[in-house]
Amino acid sequence: MKNCFFLIFILLSIGICQSQVGINTKSPFGAFHIDPNSNTGGTSSSPTNDSDDVIVDMKGNVGIGTANPTASLDLRGTIRINDGTQGSGNIFTTDGTGLGYWDSEFKFKIISGTISNGILLGVGWSVVSSQPLTITAGKWLLSARIVTKNSTESSYYKWVQIYDKTSAVAINAAGARPSYDSSLYCVVQTAGVVEVAVGQTKQIELHAQNHSLFASTSGGIGGSYLYAIKLM
Repeated sequence: MKNCFFLIFILLSIGICQSQVGINTKSPFGAFHIDPNSNTGGTSSSPTNDSDDVIVDMKGNVGIGTANPTASLDLRGTIRINDGTQGSGNIFTTDGTGLGYWDSEFKFKIISGTISNGILLGVGWSVVSSQPLTITAGKWLLSARIVTKNSTESSYYKWVQIYDKTSAVAINAAGARPSYDSSLYCVVQTAGVVEVAVGQTKQIELHAQNHSLFASTSGGIGGSYLYAIKLM
């Protein structure tokens, strides 16, 4: 790719005294036009047989596989970016400066945490995740659910929050009452999105509380969870 653009630069330099330069064409559609098969027809706005052409039009747009580029770089066809970071399943992305690279960690990624059972919840937040989830640079969807079971009937809400331990702030929270049947289960779910800057990490915890001393975390009816899903 570098050699291609270097060749274009040299040829433009040679033809700098001419308003238009054409290679294999007597009727170039731009400032510089290569027609390898010498078969491009039509007009500059509606060319034909131009899938093999390379052009720099009068606006400075570069077209590869088209003689009518509509963007600064308009590439029609396949592309190969082989810079040493490529790999099976990698996603092409950019850093904060716009520099592109193949990201091996960008594969659809889910980190799961373990929620401890049998924790008695009281007034004030308790950490119910066994250890923090560590998330890296990017945008993440955080999803959490906690299942509690009361030892007696209670109308008090159970609360859960996804907590950013690194910044010491809550990302999102939700509350619910226990069921009124004999099971006395309560299920609370919440979710939130957090973005981590390049070069940074965050630690995520799940907290829960109850305004009575009759509820404990429980593995019943499916159990509790904490997930971090990388979006980008």
